[in-house]
Amino acid sequence: MPREYDYILRVASRFMGMNTLKEDKEQILELDWDVVVYQAILHKMVPILFDDLKKTKLVQCINNTLYYFLRNYVSYIMYLDSNILELAFEISSRAQLEGIKVFIVKGPILMDYLYGGNNYRVFNDIDLLVEKKNVPKVKKILCELGYVQGHYSKEDNTIRVATRQEIVQKEMGSHETVEFHKSLNGINMMDIVVDINSSFSWKGIPCIDAINMRNVMNHSKKYIVNGCSIDSMEPEYLFLHTCVHLYVEATLFCWQYSWYKNYGDIELSKYIDIGLFLSKNIKWELVNDIILKNFLVEPISYVLTNFSLLFSRNLVPQELVKYIVPEENVNFYFTCNGEKKYWKNPITKRVFDQKLRKKEVFECCKIGEFQYKRV
Repeated sequence: MPREYDYILRVASRFMGMNTLKEDKEQILELDWDVVVYQAILHKMVPILFDDLKKTKLVQCINNTLYYFLRNYVSYIMYLDSNILELAFEISSRAQLEGIKVFIVKGPILMDYLYGGNNYRVFNDIDLLVEKKNVPKVKKILCELGYVQGHYSKEDNTIRVATRQEIVQKEMGSHETVEFHKSLNGINMMDIVVDINSSFSWKGIPCIDAINMRNVMNHSKKYIVNGCSIDSMEPEYLFLHTCVHLYVEATLFCWQYSWYKNYGDIELSKYIDIGLFLSKNIKWELVNDIILKNFLVEPISYVLTNFSLLFSRNLVPQELVKYIVPEENVNFYFTCNGEKKYWKNPITKRVFDQKLRKKEVFECCKIGEFQYKRV
């Protein structure tokens, strides 16, 4: 493995509390920082990388222009996180006021529970989990708060309002709504995205959808994020939801036309989330019971096996070690037709070689087996 990739994995490992070899000044100077920074951006690890350079007292070794770029990038993430957190609190508070149970999941909650409120986690949207019957009520709240359902244009920073047909088709054919958008004027023009979902699996996987959403919503917990009270699910369910979401993005990415330029299946930040969860004092016996009761063995095996391949199985609690399986058992993805395909290359290679990942899919799949759109 190239030393730049190995370095990024060591940085991530240290962040999760693992003991690793420490780099010296000469090793830092020898790194190709074009590669390091590119991969850190793709894996949403820039704040973690910058923090590690400061903690290891090696930040003075990097180029001054690179230093200012990293520092300013992290400052922007802090600014963005602050705005998103404020909006998440506004949505959560409004739902509580109207007696509607809405869970904020992923970004803002994990920022608090896993990252201690620090701005290490990069995210740019707000994900809501609700019961199907409450979707219209939540949509009404978002509209009243100034959000618009539509599609964001990167070219001119505008939002194209979705047609009624697009909105209806999306809700009839999936467990999601068309995205809600809201533009904020600040240091930079920002587009805040809100996703509403009524499925624990996020994409509507039949076996996972056996999980009763009403039961999930009954396992609520208030998280205090930077002084703001926000509703989400109990840590045990939050861990499982995070695993299932990673599994869905990793194995069903062909279902989205943006798969070839986005890396939901190999993004290291998602596995860092898992590593931080594994170090928490969670009721792991309860987690195991939920896995078995709700047929979650495959997604959990997928996530924990790949985590152990990228980092270490030593972080995995004893109650969950049995879900670590041979690599060939989890080295797969599904086409749009539901056919299971197996990767030729391991995740340890795909995670940094994004071109190889795309090339392999094009070689193994025919047109129609994945969604593809040139931009």
